[in-house]
Amino acid sequence: MDPDLPPTRDGALTVIHQSMRTALEPIKTWLADDLEREARLMEEIGRDLKDPKGLADLLLGAAFAANPGGLVLVASNRPERLRRAAAVAADQNLHADGMLLGRLLREQGCSLAVPQ
Repeated sequence: MDPDLPPTRDGALTVIHQSMRTALEPIKTWLADDLEREARLMEEIGRDLKDPKGLADLLLGAAFAANPGGLVLVASNRPERLRRAAAVAADQNLHADGMLLGRLLREQGCSLAVPQ
């Protein structure tokens, strides 16, 4: 995900793809490298960032929130993951919390690409 990419440019359709592939593992590692920082972020967001599925939901929520007029592509061979992604797409709280996570990660110096 490119945090500098606006949701739309000159009315063009924006497509976000591979957001989990490029962000999830590095962010998990970055969080685990400083447990105090991780705890502060979890308290501020009100969600368990140690839960990989929950963290993935937040990142996907951020992708949906950052691109309201475009597409967020999700691919999986597992139907339960697609159902979960559809639930995230409909959950405005996850969108807001995902954007909050992105802002907090940037403020904490995490250089990974998370939507603004």
